[in-house]
Amino acid sequence: SLIDEPAQLAEMSATEKFVEEARKSPIERMREQVLESLGLTEEALAQMPPQERRAAEDKIRELIEEKIRQAMNADDQPTESNSAMLQSLVGA
Repeated sequence: SLIDEPAQLAEMSATEKFVEEARKSPIERMREQVLESLGLTEEALAQMPPQERRAAEDKIRELIEEKIRQAMNADDQPTESNSAMLQSLVGA
């Protein structure tokens, strides 16, 4: 019926959701993750007063930079065996 049409248009299929997500850059995905971890949305950020938004954007940038540093350092770290990790924990 015509009444159900807007609801159907508002819902995205799994394929559409996948395509939308695939089109995002890694930085866009990281930003979404950071916003979610801070309990924010782009819409909420846009409604903040300028000074508050600037502080939030600085925090978001800092957290994204930290994620990138962690990812880069993870590549530099040699992978330890389970035995080596257990020895380092036990101090043996």
